[in-house]
Amino acid sequence: MLVYAVGLDADIAIWIVKDLNEEHRQAVEWLNDNSFEKINIFLVKVELWQIDNSPIAPKFQVICEPNNWAKVLKQQSKENVSDLELKQMEYWQGFVDYAKSKDKTYISQRPSIYNWYVIRIGSSDYKIKLVHSVNSDMVRCQLEIFNDEIYKKLEQYRTEIDNKINGLEWEYLEDRKVNRISCNNSSKDNASSYVWLLDMVDRFKEVFLDYLNK
Repeated sequence: MLVYAVGLDADIAIWIVKDLNEEHRQAVEWLNDNSFEKINIFLVKVELWQIDNSPIAPKFQVICEPNNWAKVLKQQSKENVSDLELKQMEYWQGFVDYAKSKDKTYISQRPSIYNWYVIRIGSSDYKIKLVHSVNSDMVRCQLEIFNDEIYKKLEQYRTEIDNKINGLEWEYLEDRKVNRISCNNSSKDNASSYVWLLDMVDRFKEVFLDYLNK
């Protein structure tokens, strides 16, 4: 796929698979995180569905997409990013630089022009999202869960988890596709917010992954 993409000078590459494993997803995420911004790679799983006696039809599910895909679509509709978007990107660039100075190799995504930054932790069913607003001193670290059963599994250990991470807010959003477990903090400057966010990412990874793997 990559050989053909290079030969055609393609901007978009779509890898369609029938059987998916974790190595496929990790490979595409790594390529999207570390390749040129021009290249956008999608991982798509195909299934054959049939409802009652209807003809068999393919169903395509996007498993992995470029981290900057929303940015690319948005920038196509206008010439320049806004001042707010530039400030957000500068903030996340500072966070990425700080994380790299602490040898946090799992911080690999490009800086975002939005008020959030995603950290993937090994499954498409959940991820860590960091949130920051340039118009306030609030920062947030949250675990987003896209599988109700996984959320309910964690909820069984809620007391234990709350004892390990203070100030957690649990949100089961029945009518939405994502549930959240989050923690907020107020920071006087960017430097102190970077320290808090990176510490919370480490704690979220250590605590939640321990219970997720039970």
